[in-house]
Amino acid sequence: MSASFVFDIETGPLPADQLPPFDESTVKLGALKDPVKIKAKIEEARAAYVERAALDATTGRVLAIGYDTNGNFEIEGSVIAGGNISMEEEILTEFWDRCDNTHLDSDNKIIGFNIHGFDLPFMIRRSWINNIEPPRWLMRGRYFDPMFVDLMQVWACGDSRGYQSMDRVATALGTTRKNGDGAEFHKLWFGDKKQHKLAVEYLQNDIAMTRDIASRLGVL
Repeated sequence: MSASFVFDIETGPLPADQLPPFDESTVKLGALKDPVKIKAKIEEARAAYVERAALDATTGRVLAIGYDTNGNFEIEGSVIAGGNISMEEEILTEFWDRCDNTHLDSDNKIIGFNIHGFDLPFMIRRSWINNIEPPRWLMRGRYFDPMFVDLMQVWACGDSRGYQSMDRVATALGTTRKNGDGAEFHKLWFGDKKQHKLAVEYLQNDIAMTRDIASRLGVL
């Protein structure tokens, strides 16, 4: 049975006490004079700062990774059902171990959407920060090992004119669609049980989208 797998990561900002302080003086207030409106503008900018932090390996972290192997969904995350806790180091180590096991057979594939542009670079950088050594076979010079299949690049057909969202591709193909906003994931993930369940469902849906796209593009 094939050991190929589909994956997707979800990230969030580092804990507030580990983030560089937000500089309120950088907020452009224009002609605003009303203190209430000024405060609202600053808080809006602060929220945007936290969202951006989740996308940068120096200010963000991996919260969860979803997997689909032969149609079976699994999740490895910093908080999972039942209250068990895995640290980011464990999440990353588990991912690289899976990659090493998959790499034993050259016919296997590790599949995701925009993984060359985001997922893999983010995880490699977070691994370095956490003193974890990614597999040495991971890259061949400046390119990722061909075992890693980036569906966004498959869809691009050699066209290098820019990013294409997974939801847009899914819409065009008529496959599974987004069921939420990834920017809200970290809030749901650390929320109450109902919110956490929504976060898991969001990640599971992203994995289903990725698998459906892979199937339509002939990768699986």
